[in-house]
Amino acid sequence: MIATCLCYRAKNRPLDDVLDQVFYFYRFMNSPKGRYKGALACAIETGRNEGFKAFYKGFTASFTRLVCWNICLWLTYEQLKKGVLTMYTK
Repeated sequence: MIATCLCYRAKNRPLDDVLDQVFYFYRFMNSPKGRYKGALACAIETGRNEGFKAFYKGFTASFTRLVCWNICLWLTYEQLKKGVLTMYTK
């Protein structure tokens, strides 16, 4: 389960950062039109200005949240499944 969370975050973290940045500048910064022509332009500019590590800022917090969520989800699911099975097998 932890390996799955790690792969998911490693793959999707850069995309999440780029989309958040595009959304932030379009909605809240009153940036001049044409700041980013799209997500790819934003990714290229971020990579040039801040480097590759900029795409993984906040990775640890996001990964920890995802692992905790999955642990709680599956523990709850297994307990509910166990309870339902014992209730219907009597």
